[in-house]
Amino acid sequence: MDQQYELSVILPVYNEAKSIQKVITEVYEKVLNNFSGPAELVVAEDGSTDGTKEILSQLQAEKGFRLVSGKDRKGYNRALKDALALAQGKYVFLCDTGGAHEMGDFMKLYAHIKDNGVVSGFKKERGDPMHRIVLSRIYNLYVSLLFGHRFYDIDSGFKLYQKKILDQILSEVNVLKECISTEILLRIHRKGHKITEVPVIHYKRNFDGPAKTFSYKKIPKIVSQLFLDLWKLRVRI
Repeated sequence: MDQQYELSVILPVYNEAKSIQKVITEVYEKVLNNFSGPAELVVAEDGSTDGTKEILSQLQAEKGFRLVSGKDRKGYNRALKDALALAQGKYVFLCDTGGAHEMGDFMKLYAHIKDNGVVSGFKKERGDPMHRIVLSRIYNLYVSLLFGHRFYDIDSGFKLYQKKILDQILSEVNVLKECISTEILLRIHRKGHKITEVPVIHYKRNFDGPAKTFSYKKIPKIVSQLFLDLWKLRVRI
């Protein structure tokens, strides 16, 4: 059966009341309105408590995108997997919603997707605090050594997938408790599909402060768990 859309844009959202209207506006202005084929926007909201739900309901009524909203919090890993599974397009564009990415860079990814399983946005110059930059470099080097392929920004939240390849591995993604984008990319790599990283613009977050995943308090636990889980993943795939 032919796919209904050429492109699905997936926005996983949790507590982004201050940024989500700007992000969705930019998706329409810089991605959907400039894309030549049929495309859809899927907003997957995950139990927000800061007014995000109400903003999304209003925007959905105005723009008509597909909104999937949850009463209870699933957590980022499950929410992201569920969101990606909703895509009906030949290509699936995933973008984090903190307002740190330049939506116009989508076309940089799209220019390479026909020859790759995944095209990932590489934040060559990051608008992040220094501790996140250092941790990211160590993390990417460690994963590269462990899996025998040089990754520069493996957990980037700015990726374009071929849907048929994503569908091959999505149900198997269950090892990493953090950094699910890493596991998805590694499983696609292990299946023998080509991966390309292209440099994209990354801004300092101006809305809700630091990104939620890596707070200072969570860093020691996350790092130790990641080292263990990456070893488990290496053995399994």
